[in-house]
Amino acid sequence: MEELESYGQDQDCETFKIVVTNNLKAFCQINNQIVLENRHYTKGLTFSIEDGCLKTKEDLYLFYDKGLLLSNEIPLFQNRAILKIFEEYDVSEETFYMAVGDKHMHLDLTLCDEEDCDEKMMLQVMHTNKFFEYDVGEFEATDGGIYTSADGIDLFREDVCFGLNMLGRNCMGECRYFEDRRISFGSEYFCYGIAFFNLKRNDGKVYLMCDKQYVHTVYENDEFGGIYVNEEPPEHPPTIVEEWPGVFTLNDSRGRPLMVEFYKASYGELHPVYDPSFHPDVQPTYFQFFL
Repeated sequence: MEELESYGQDQDCETFKIVVTNNLKAFCQINNQIVLENRHYTKGLTFSIEDGCLKTKEDLYLFYDKGLLLSNEIPLFQNRAILKIFEEYDVSEETFYMAVGDKHMHLDLTLCDEEDCDEKMMLQVMHTNKFFEYDVGEFEATDGGIYTSADGIDLFREDVCFGLNMLGRNCMGECRYFEDRRISFGSEYFCYGIAFFNLKRNDGKVYLMCDKQYVHTVYENDEFGGIYVNEEPPEHPPTIVEEWPGVFTLNDSRGRPLMVEFYKASYGELHPVYDPSFHPDVQPTYFQFFL
């Protein structure tokens, strides 16, 4: 098997938290062992990379020996824990899995051969200097259903709301709306957005809500005119479609997937992706919800 590129292999990088995508899990330390606990990822350990190897902010290196352990010294290459690019899903080089040698790690932190294990943890990196330091509270783990945030929380909860992250832009592109109530995107880190979302189910329909208002598709002379927020529920709401665990496309009310088109570096709007047979390089934007 061709060697996959590993995260931070060419240079040491800034500190980060690790998200177990679509799961309410945090990497935590018990004595000299790493475990996954049912906690929000922000409550987990802070990591960095040195010589391609994961280490904690206390300069303890991750390695595998009948479990995921910590060492004061950089472990041998065949035992060290590294992050490799997750190639199974077309969601850009922003998703990873944990590997030790030629094996990959499952959600129970056991190692599997590629041909013997059909599921490995999908991981993402959230740099600690780019999100707000605040206590997100305690949550119960969900069953990982289709309407779950990337950090493992039920999107139908009414007591919380979620930022919208576009995969493929390194977490850049905050979501917002202004007086015209049209949803647009900027160039800041996604958690700096001023539009936050959750879902609502009513009369058999699933509504995308933005700041307790309904998200609508607007048409002008039968042409797509944008995505707006409104106090009244739409007769035909736009839909979110899970493409991979914790990764969605947003479709207009006619079922067409949407993409964010940036007209300049600091301003982008949603537009339908038309017939891909004519525009094969145009792909829908993949979104995630994060608390």
